[in-house]
Parts: sequence; C-alpha cells; structure tokens
Amino acid sequence: MARSHVRATLFQKVRLKAVCGVVQLRLALEVLIDGVQGAGDLGSVSSGDASGESLRVANTVTLTHRPPDSVVMEWQGDPVGDAIADTVIAVILQVSPGLSQGVQHVSF
Repeated sequence: MARSHVRATLFQKVRLKAVCGVVQLRLALEVLIDGVQGAGDLGSVSSGDASGESLRVANTVTLTHRPPDSVVMEWQGDPVGDAIADTVIAVILQVSPGLSQGVQHVSF
C-alpha cells in the first residue's frame, strides 16, 4: 500500500502592543535585517486594508501598524519565517519603552 504525504501550510498572525511609530520601527529593523520595505519608499506594500501603514520584512513577515499602540504581524510558519518573526518581536520590545517589563510567560 502506497503512503500518501500531506503537506500543510501554517500562517501565523499575532497582534502586539507597540508604542513606537512605523518609522522608528523600520529604522530599528533595518539595523538587523536587510530587506525592509514600506512606510514611504518605492517598494511600499499594501496590507489589504486602510487601517495602518505596513512594512514587509525580509520578504517574509508583514507588519501592519494599528494606531495608536499595536502592530499586527503575519508570516508563513516555517523555520525561516519563525526566526525572522522572533527577531521582529525582539526589535519591537527594544523600541517600545516599558513593554519588556510587562511580558509574561503564558503556557497552553
């Protein structure tokens, strides 16, 4: 009997508190990651809605700013996408004063 292989694609979507502007976030991301597009350059991306400016990081993670104080991150769940997303979260915590003290471990 032949085995069939099923492939699935997992997409992640997370909303984070971010008390920084899109420009500040983009500058911080550009220090660590090559390939940040959006927020005013010719390679800007659209989030599909009019709720805020978007950034595309390393052609992997899309960030959409939700004024006044949050960001929605979306990416395809795979080792590369997850690594880029982890880096983006670390940058958000660095540029958002006071947020890192409020992070709690949550178990499911």
